[in-house]
Amino acid sequence: MKRFHYYLQHDAMDCGFTCLRIGLFFLCLLAACAGGVQKGCSPLLERADSLLPVRPDSAWRLLRQVPPDAWRDEALQARYALLQTEAALRYGQPLADDSLILSAVEYYDRAGDAGMQAQAHYWAGNAYRRLKDEEKALRQYWLAEELAREAGDRRLLGVIYNNWAYLYVANGLMQEADSLYGLAGQIAMQRNDSLLLGESLCRRGVMAIDKGKTYYPMAEKLLLQGYGIAEKLDNQQLQRTATSFLSTFYARSGKGEESLRYAKENWALQSDTLHCYSTFSLLGAAYYRCAWYDSAVYFMNKALPATDAQIQSNAYMRLADIAKLRGDYTLSMEMERKYSACVKSNQEMIRRQGHTLLDAITNLQMTRVQAKSRQVWQWVYVGVAVMVFVMALGAWKIWRWRKSSRQIALQGLQEAHPGQLAKKEKLPAALTEEEKALWKDEFEHSVVYGKIMRIISDCDQHEKSQEKMNEEDWLQLQDYLNRRWRGVCLRLRQNEKMDLEDIHLCCLYLVGLSVIQIAYVFGYTRDGIYKMSKRVFKDKIGVAHQEGNLKDFLLRFSGEA
Repeated sequence: MKRFHYYLQHDAMDCGFTCLRIGLFFLCLLAACAGGVQKGCSPLLERADSLLPVRPDSAWRLLRQVPPDAWRDEALQARYALLQTEAALRYGQPLADDSLILSAVEYYDRAGDAGMQAQAHYWAGNAYRRLKDEEKALRQYWLAEELAREAGDRRLLGVIYNNWAYLYVANGLMQEADSLYGLAGQIAMQRNDSLLLGESLCRRGVMAIDKGKTYYPMAEKLLLQGYGIAEKLDNQQLQRTATSFLSTFYARSGKGEESLRYAKENWALQSDTLHCYSTFSLLGAAYYRCAWYDSAVYFMNKALPATDAQIQSNAYMRLADIAKLRGDYTLSMEMERKYSACVKSNQEMIRRQGHTLLDAITNLQMTRVQAKSRQVWQWVYVGVAVMVFVMALGAWKIWRWRKSSRQIALQGLQEAHPGQLAKKEKLPAALTEEEKALWKDEFEHSVVYGKIMRIISDCDQHEKSQEKMNEEDWLQLQDYLNRRWRGVCLRLRQNEKMDLEDIHLCCLYLVGLSVIQIAYVFGYTRDGIYKMSKRVFKDKIGVAHQEGNLKDFLLRFSGEA
């Protein structure tokens, strides 16, 4: 409007240009309205997206105002499909099949946006869980986790862990679920995410209930913390979750009034009071604990049409107890029979699905390892053309080294155990005095020798050292000693009783270190090194009948004594 006022304030000479600009503006506006009805609906998707966390019922009704085929743009179709699935699941509406969410998954997989891919696969996992296809749900959560890590979306990663864990709980995999809930809680604490933390606390509280009465104080504390967060955030979905779990907890604890309080609060939070079977079950259990049996029977009967076997079995159990208390033993026996059949069926289903999920977990782990292996080999293939010559040269050197090492090892083994092997190959000649001097100079200027000396110096001055010998250091040290003493380490390795630590001990003796210096390098006490040396000498080398000690043996074995 400021621009219009600016033009209108000019003299009449500019009036024609002003009219032209105004005409062009309205022409563009009309073209946009006429050519893109579906584009004009994108604010509807944004509005629905903003409503989902707090009012999923409103988001669901808003999205149902527009049929799926109203969207001409493929990106808007995928966005609509994702939001519609999310709204239905958050609002507790049934899903006919997986076609809607799969259209979103397929689009975002093609688009290659890791963040949106992660969300699509996550809601696909939730959809399959609602459709009772546990294995597909697991696979979708698995993909969603990888994509969320790739996208760096820590909050989504925490939400995935919470729902993934719930899938495990429903199938009796408590140890796996506990681990995932712990990861979700850590992410919530790191991000200071109250909503995610509240969900994690509630879920962990339910798991504590299932562990038995010993864990009831912990369960109550966790659930009340989650409930407090839900009230503070005024998040109805989290409030429904927290009140449901609290009502169940107090019912199991025998506190009927507390259970009834939270069950009524859960009822007040429901937008659909005709099909909220879990709430009917909560109210029935709470009234039962308060000994208001007419109300308990009323709500338990309303809970029976539920498709959830757990809700049905709880209702049958309470109805059987009430019938027995009233003296109606025929009804009580009928309810007990239905309860037993329901429990047996549910347990069998959980057992079967639990085995299926464990098999799926194993297969997915193998698939992930294989995929990473393929990725590594792809990079290897890219560099093959450049590395052919280097690899050929390296292969030739390795062949020469192995041939030499084999000769040394065979000769050393024959010298250590005369008469057991036929002498077929000769060892290289011992070093001359000049070669020994050159070797000593080279070794004392080597990286590994310098590191050993620094460790010893640090321990002398400060009683400990920040540096430690790693695998590469030990291999370098053995290489030096093999050159000096005609493959001494290779020969020691022929003894199957000796492990790597025993070989390392022998190496340090051959370097000429004292017992206290060896103790510094290993991080042991002097007494520990004495005991270790004695064990190696008598039990592993097998020369208990000989005089001397490990150091003397090594000097003889290397040919220096």
